[in-house]
Amino acid sequence: MKTNYFDRKKFFGLLFLISVCSLNLFGQEDETPSETWNLPQCIEYGIENNINIQQSNLTVKSSENNYIQSKIARYPTVNASATQGLSFGRSINPFSNSFVEERILSNNFGIFASWTVFNGFQQQNTIQSNQLTLEANKLSVQQSEYDVSLNIALAYLNILLAQELLDASQHQVEATTEQLERTQKLYDAGAVAINEVVDLEAQLANERLNIVTSENDVRLATLNLMQLMNYPASESFEVQGVEIDDFEASPYPESSEEIYNTAVTTLPGVLSAEKNVEVSEKNVEIAEGGVYPTVTLEGNLTSGYSSAQSLFDQQTTLETVQIGTVDGTNQTVSAIVPNTTTTAQDYPFDSQINDNFSQSLTLRVQIPIFNGRQVKTNIANSKISVDNARLTAENTRIQLRQDIEQAYNNTIAAANTYNAQKSQVDALELALVTAQKRLDAGAGNIVEFNVAKNNLNAATSRLIRAKYDYLFRTKVLDFYQNKPLTLD
Repeated sequence: MKTNYFDRKKFFGLLFLISVCSLNLFGQEDETPSETWNLPQCIEYGIENNINIQQSNLTVKSSENNYIQSKIARYPTVNASATQGLSFGRSINPFSNSFVEERILSNNFGIFASWTVFNGFQQQNTIQSNQLTLEANKLSVQQSEYDVSLNIALAYLNILLAQELLDASQHQVEATTEQLERTQKLYDAGAVAINEVVDLEAQLANERLNIVTSENDVRLATLNLMQLMNYPASESFEVQGVEIDDFEASPYPESSEEIYNTAVTTLPGVLSAEKNVEVSEKNVEIAEGGVYPTVTLEGNLTSGYSSAQSLFDQQTTLETVQIGTVDGTNQTVSAIVPNTTTTAQDYPFDSQINDNFSQSLTLRVQIPIFNGRQVKTNIANSKISVDNARLTAENTRIQLRQDIEQAYNNTIAAANTYNAQKSQVDALELALVTAQKRLDAGAGNIVEFNVAKNNLNAATSRLIRAKYDYLFRTKVLDFYQNKPLTLD
């Protein structure tokens, strides 16, 4: 009877799992993970707990605050001030500007407003620059989430690969155990030599060692996924198993050029680089605004109080004053002159505030004439930043094209490898069946059987690896196009 050492039912199950993942990859609602984790849950948890993504989100919040502040900066600024002063000894009365030698208590109050009417469109360009920066930072977060999702998907597939290799190793042990039992019965009946039993026992021991190695590979692959998710390794963790029914490595439907044309218009990393070019161009316009005059409208409302300020009451009376005599007659000459008497009175606080209230409105024009070449240097450096941002964006597109070309060729190679391995496994399965029949008929020996079995086991392991290699590479190409991970 033909023994199948490679269970093909697992692969369609994996693709179904990833198809479900694609429908929820970026819109998954919060769910509490069950005892076993599926791929969408792993990706969601990994994104939420990734420190780099959290820091990028903080950068987005900071950029949003800068954008909001730059819009509010178009409006006038209004500030109020209040001072309380106490002076001793000889000082100047702030209202009469006369020297006095007394303790003076004074207050000053003011409201000051300033509005930039024109500054070379720098405010408007700053708003647009901050808006573009905010959009670029949001795209950077999306790119980080994309990278984390792809790395977690790879780690998830590596666990499934390790588990399927473990299953294959266990099937091999089961088949060898059955063969050893049959051979032991033949030996007990005197039909075969003891060396055939010993060879099978050695084969079984080696295959059990392979199980231990495969179990270690599963644990290491699981640990790698948990670390990518930032999930505590001390907690229990198990990925959701799948059943694979069939698999075919067919050519990828789009060409590398078609994939690139889609990716260059949708990939967040490329769009972020292009936004940074626009930001640098706006910064040039901001720097160029420094050559224009700045027009500012200012308004002030002020008042004050001083304890040295007094109210003076003046009273005038007419008095007759002798101013001389007439020569030779001793006759006196008198004149009537006014006599003014000044009496100081307290000047109440509220009265001083009302009387000292003043208003001013100023239109200020500041014309740049010479500022140490600062404006010209800022413009030149801003233009250099534009060139650098353009080169960065171009390099991003070049790197993307090269990565897609490499991934596309790797997908072709993986498909060819899988198809070749599948043909080899089919041939080796037939060879093992033949060796089994020869052994059962007494025409063959256990050495021939073990050779055929080992060849099939090795080919089966290579086929499993080729299958997952092709699967992951096709999903990478799907990610480049922002396509749902489905079987089309």
